[in-house]
Parts: sequence; structure tokens; C-alpha cells
Amino acid sequence: MPHHTLSDRERTFDSGQTDMGQQKMFTDTIRQVIRQEFYYQGGIDMKIYFTLTGTDYYHGKGYLKNGMRIKLIKEPDNPYDSEAIRVEMAPLSKIGYVANSTKTVIGDSWSAGRMYDHIGKKADAVVKLVTERGVLCKVCKKSLR
Repeated sequence: MPHHTLSDRERTFDSGQTDMGQQKMFTDTIRQVIRQEFYYQGGIDMKIYFTLTGTDYYHGKGYLKNGMRIKLIKEPDNPYDSEAIRVEMAPLSKIGYVANSTKTVIGDSWSAGRMYDHIGKKADAVVKLVTERGVLCKVCKKSLR
């Protein structure tokens, strides 16, 4: 997959200086990233993209780069969200959560609730795109049910 960088308009959106046209353009860019990796191979090859959020509460996201491997762990006993999915990366441990709110999910990426039944208790994923609004990631095919 090609390396994705943010255009000046996307950077403007990420900094909060945006209008509705720029917001739509940013969402369209996220959709394009997701669609570039969607392909057919004897039927639909399911791919799950999700937004990693909450990184500012842990280690930030400045160290995250495209292609980095991360782990997903379900937290059914989480007191705030029964569909919570924790995101970890060695050696840092917890780095955030899979977004589960319309305010934190980027573009057409999946929420934790939507992907909850498509993965086991643990899953592998990879970072695809790092933005100011969040980090777009993809669940590894071998982790899908």
C-alpha cells in the first residue's frame, strides 16, 4: 500500500480551522484509504478499519508510524463500555482504545461495537494512517472470525 500523507487541506481540518467542505474532503480521503485496500478475491475479502483514539491519555501518538503492529484486547468488564477494545503495543502496554463513538470514529472506519463480534478476545492490527484527529488502523486478516 502506498504511503499516505496529509494534504494542506487535511492539515487545516486537523487543526480545527475548517468549514463543512473541508470536513467532507477529509472524510472522503479516509474513505479513499479504506477503498484502496478493498479488493475482490473469489468474493468479498472483508477488511476492518478502525480508529485508535485516546492516545493523548497514555503515550501520545507522535511515535506511531504507518505499518506498526498493535494488539487489540477486548475488555468486557470495562465499567464505561461493555464493548471496549483496548489497544496495546510492546513495550508500552496500553496506548488507547478502539473508538466507539460517532464523535471519535474517523470516516467509514468501524466502531468497537461494530467490530466486536468479528474478532476473538485478542486480535492483531496494523497502523495505516496517523492524523491529528486519530489513528486509522486495520485488523489483520488472520484475526478475523
